[in-house]
Amino acid sequence: MNRQYISASLFTFALFLITPHISAAYFTTAQKAVLLNPTTALLTIEYAFGMDDYDLYMPVRAARDQKVADQKEVGYTILENGTTTNSGTATGIVVSKAPIVDSTYKLAKGVSQKMTLIVLYTSKLGAFEEDYALQVTSLPYSVDKGGSTLQALHLNPTELQYYITPEVELNTGNYKK
Repeated sequence: MNRQYISASLFTFALFLITPHISAAYFTTAQKAVLLNPTTALLTIEYAFGMDDYDLYMPVRAARDQKVADQKEVGYTILENGTTTNSGTATGIVVSKAPIVDSTYKLAKGVSQKMTLIVLYTSKLGAFEEDYALQVTSLPYSVDKGGSTLQALHLNPTELQYYITPEVELNTGNYKK
């Protein structure tokens, strides 16, 4: 009688081929904080979205400190030493290679698309040395399931906890006296 042994790697590969693939993808892939000058930083959060069976629509616009979640905007906040701050100025937008349809990025079914939230933050004049970071607070998207309206969805706070940049120090050397 002949016995044949299948190696663990071959078995794992075969298992991967026969298992159903994940139908939805939404995760952050990179976060960066770059000092541009002593008072200004470029903060970016990269993420990818896609679904096997449905088209998705993602916001192009971004808004700081949204009071009410808006389906057409990514919401974000600036953190100063881990706490939300309203000081300084921030301007943000989401960029992607995906086509824009009705002021949103259209992500065709079966394809995952990369998007990057870019925020330029400048601390207020005369601010003391602090560490700043960017945190996404609202990431809505819509799903086209073939009905007359799109299904509005969003990431929950547990998922959004990973959408944060490293801290960057601004106003270095300007200490409180």
